[in-house]
Amino acid sequence: MRDRFEQLLKPWLPYLPDSEIYLVGGTVRDILMGREPNDFDFVVIKQDAASVAREFAHRIRGVVVELDPTRNEYRVVKQPYTFDFVGADNLYEDLKRRDFTVNAIAYSVRERKLIDIVGGVRDIESKLLRAVREVNLRDDPLRILRAFRLQAEYGFRFEERLPKLLRKYRELLNNVARERIGEEMRRILAASAGKVIRKMAEYEVLDVVLPEIKPMRRLPHFKFPVGSLLEHSLWTLEEVERYQPTREWEAKYLDEKLWLVKLAGLLHDVAKPQTLREEGDEVHFYGHDIIGARIIKKKTKEELRLSNDETKVVSTIVRLHMRPHLLMGEPVLTRHAMWRLIRDSETNIVGVMVVAYADGIASGGRQIDKLKRVRDAVYDLYEELQKPKLPRLVTGYDLIDMGLKPGPIFKEILGEVEELQVEGIITTREQALKYIKKKVDELKSSGRV
Repeated sequence: MRDRFEQLLKPWLPYLPDSEIYLVGGTVRDILMGREPNDFDFVVIKQDAASVAREFAHRIRGVVVELDPTRNEYRVVKQPYTFDFVGADNLYEDLKRRDFTVNAIAYSVRERKLIDIVGGVRDIESKLLRAVREVNLRDDPLRILRAFRLQAEYGFRFEERLPKLLRKYRELLNNVARERIGEEMRRILAASAGKVIRKMAEYEVLDVVLPEIKPMRRLPHFKFPVGSLLEHSLWTLEEVERYQPTREWEAKYLDEKLWLVKLAGLLHDVAKPQTLREEGDEVHFYGHDIIGARIIKKKTKEELRLSNDETKVVSTIVRLHMRPHLLMGEPVLTRHAMWRLIRDSETNIVGVMVVAYADGIASGGRQIDKLKRVRDAVYDLYEELQKPKLPRLVTGYDLIDMGLKPGPIFKEILGEVEELQVEGIITTREQALKYIKKKVDELKSSGRV
């Protein structure tokens, strides 16, 4: 194993200080687990980390970034690598302040040996996640989320006492910057998230990160199989994760946005508690998809600090997740209805269909074959629409020639012509002009224009 450390450090060794310096933390953990890191974390003892970082950056022609000068923390970037330098007075004290034993191992760059004072190597071999000290979780509560992230990314199992500590200090997450929380959640969702998010819900950590799920605990799902709305939502997330793409372009979308689709699966019914309506023996959730999208638009930015584009992906999927179910119930699946769904989803038809499919399975899966047929038909039309676009038969100038003034009505009329083109009802300019002339006459007689 020492050869492995020497091999990875060899390109950088001539440029590191000839003094007491140690490779630490996740870098050591990854090397011991057979992974090749691009991020190298160093502790320099009784030295100014700023001076070490600047000298190292000068030698390798990298760029220095100040992480936290008050804590003597600096980063050197030379793509695709990053090198973090932290100053400390004592290596053992630094290791004791770390979060988990698997991250509290050091490798002496100069003496070429491992230093493990808390049993981290043993825990890596056992795939066991154990807190170094309880106070360390309290001092930096983000480590609560890091525990779940390490479980998702590496498959660590929790040491017996750890769940109690995660639950005990979960409310302290309210004191952590939302950007830091958002980054940990992004990484959890990007990894093997299903069982881990379920554990977060079990320990009530998820309630602190996403307070909107609290009412979902108390609301029954009202569908087979029996369970709470939260249970249904967790199951939906797991089914999103299990989903097998049927087309190459579908797989590409999921490669890029799967973590966002998982989040949409978790939150697709977030508005059901507030839209519950009981009408006799029936229960309805009118508008839960639309209201849910509004909640997500606001809350994912506030709670998880998603970008505008990321927020749009999740909110669009939630807003439209019922549409495939409604199409499934139609006597005839028309091109027009499918085209409208594709148009409204913009670039996220895959996310909409995958969450609808996962939702169907998590509701008992009794009509999943019908949902598959809807998915396949929608995908067939989507592929057809990706071919060279239909020619534009009419423009706004034609509407002006018919006596209309530019305004919202233009979009309505031209959109109707496009829909009729998609359905193959209108194929020539003459047919289009005849249609819009009739439409304009109707609008004039009704007083709309």
